[in-house]
Amino acid sequence: MIADPFDAWFTRLVRTHPKRPGAKHVAVPSITTNPLTRLVVLTLLGALITACGTEPTNTGNVESTPVDLDARFVFGATATANEPAIDLSDEVLQPVQEAVGKGTVGLTAYVGSASNQPLVNEDVSVYFDKATREISADPQVLEDGFSHNVTPIREKLRAAVGTQPELDLLGLLGVLASTPGQATLLVMSSGLQTTGLLDLRDAGSELDVASTLDRIPKDRLPDLTGKKVTFVGLGQVAGPQDRLTEKMKTNVQDLWLGVCAKAGGECDPVVRNSTGGDPRATVPVPTIPVPGESSVVVSGNVTTVTVPNGTLFFEESSDFLPGAPTVLSGVAHYFLPDHSSVPVEATAVGHTATWGERDGALGTSRDRARKVVDFLVGAGADRALFTHVDGVGFDQPLVPDTGPDGRLIPKAAERNRTVVLTVTRRSRS
Repeated sequence: MIADPFDAWFTRLVRTHPKRPGAKHVAVPSITTNPLTRLVVLTLLGALITACGTEPTNTGNVESTPVDLDARFVFGATATANEPAIDLSDEVLQPVQEAVGKGTVGLTAYVGSASNQPLVNEDVSVYFDKATREISADPQVLEDGFSHNVTPIREKLRAAVGTQPELDLLGLLGVLASTPGQATLLVMSSGLQTTGLLDLRDAGSELDVASTLDRIPKDRLPDLTGKKVTFVGLGQVAGPQDRLTEKMKTNVQDLWLGVCAKAGGECDPVVRNSTGGDPRATVPVPTIPVPGESSVVVSGNVTTVTVPNGTLFFEESSDFLPGAPTVLSGVAHYFLPDHSSVPVEATAVGHTATWGERDGALGTSRDRARKVVDFLVGAGADRALFTHVDGVGFDQPLVPDTGPDGRLIPKAAERNRTVVLTVTRRSRS
């Protein structure tokens, strides 16, 4: 007898359907050739396949996403024109993938801080039976299903950009913190806030993390209670933003880890790297000024060496940064005799931006000038050479650094944060 093709297809389908390890096969009876019966079977099979597939639930809005998920992850990125583009790397998604192997998982994503509407809101679980919400136990199915579920999310976020004219990480944290209940927040940002309570433009390279955290009222921070927080890309920049010094990068990371802790979050101390490459956003955003290299100007027999404070000192301190000796060693030879000339007179004057208390600025700038002279003397310069060593704080700015409204001009302020050295040399001939 010739086998009924429909009967044979149905038998193969049932016997090869994915199942958990240890599940038993059942005998598959022959299917009648009655057309009505076949129609009923096909309808039921369609429902079964839909229920048992590994496709994620694509809801697109918070209200329709299951609220009783075993784990919820919320991704947020500022994604400005001054930062690397969004990239959900394997490292960033690792905790999400691990959670998928243990239960049901939701992934929500926001870009920017101006909207409370998520760009992505998906159930990324890998189901054995979606109808009963039973999770697959097959490692290969879990791996393949997770890749299938997150690939379109990755592509969608890779193309997403922030559209705000400011970088507002604090505002973004407020959006993410509004997630009900417990959640893991994956936060991608350079952290170079340019607006509001934590605007970093004025502080620049002189950001004092401890005092900044102390003066932030806790009730002005988002409530991160019940939230695990992992930061990605803090201190990493792109586009028109100049690369931060190592000190500035460390300060930015410490600042946001401190904000997270003060806001009640469970903060991962390891900041993940951003791997997104050049920014895709085009809306201009203010930059944070970064100390430049030492400058040398020769006029006749007088040489002027200007050394940025941000390459020498910890913020609001005369203590040297680890790299300060290298910076000063590069200019020490101007204060030493050579085969053609000898130094006969030198000065060292410390300057600050128009920032903070006047007396404090005077004292800090004076201490910094003395510290530089001490190093140059240790490098072989004659202390008697330095006829004037002082600090003027912000009383004698090198360039005007406040606008008509009294606000600090960030780039000009950074230029004023210096120690200015001069040396007069006399020819041996």
